[in-house]
Amino acid sequence: MKFVVLLALLFIPSVLVAQYNMYQISTTCISENTEDFQSIKNHIDSVMFRMMENDQLYMYTFNERVRDDSISFDIMVSAESDEQFAGVVGEWEKQIEKQQLDKFTAMCPSRKDGLAFKWDHYYPMLKVKWAAVRRPAHIDYTPDPDTKYNIVIDFLAYSELEEQEKMDSSAVNWGLTQIARLINLHVAAGIPAENIHVVAAVHGYAGRSFLTDEAYNKRYKISNPNTRVINQLADVGVDFLVCAQSLGNITREELSPQAKISLTAQTVITEFQLKGYALKSFIND
Repeated sequence: MKFVVLLALLFIPSVLVAQYNMYQISTTCISENTEDFQSIKNHIDSVMFRMMENDQLYMYTFNERVRDDSISFDIMVSAESDEQFAGVVGEWEKQIEKQQLDKFTAMCPSRKDGLAFKWDHYYPMLKVKWAAVRRPAHIDYTPDPDTKYNIVIDFLAYSELEEQEKMDSSAVNWGLTQIARLINLHVAAGIPAENIHVVAAVHGYAGRSFLTDEAYNKRYKISNPNTRVINQLADVGVDFLVCAQSLGNITREELSPQAKISLTAQTVITEFQLKGYALKSFIND
């Protein structure tokens, strides 16, 4: 059986207004044993998450797709230059266990590293995956920077296992990354950060994204991948109000200190709309 692996790493921008393009590592891997690939993926995960914790990366995703005759992995990379990209790859190779790197090289001999495509983007405020903003050559309209941009979000988002309608506990909640991008887009449009206030009315499966690392580990055997993003969003003033009706047996002590419990998300949504907040919905299809 043949397996296709596409790898890429996303690097923390050193200057938030700098231009970044997309890079990737790509290769074709051949093996009869799917467990070999899972072993490599586990080691890559371990190294990447450690690099994130050390602020050497700000985004890491390993998207696995299984087909009849292949397994593919995609990880996208953002870097200012070939040199910066090479530095990130070098750090990854240095930290991964030599045995695993040798196994990866043996199974995937045709690896290629380089620019995937040119896409001028930057991170005006928050260093969060998928929160980049494209820098167009021309704009005809800009919003009023003096308006108060108050937004309440009906937050039912959670990362879903493909075709299973179950939560993917290893992935960052896509709704959190969209809040980060929402804020970045407003800042990029010239709106002062102090004029932006976001309230997230969290309910349904989304509440599980706000477990402490300890509680998350107890349930899913890994640290909460959402903690980093939640902390960044809270630091810029996002309020997370979690619906008590959908918490089930989750206790206050198991929730992140960044989350506050409300009786119900429904009253949060109606209250803030009546206060003039614009409503947005982050809900799984």
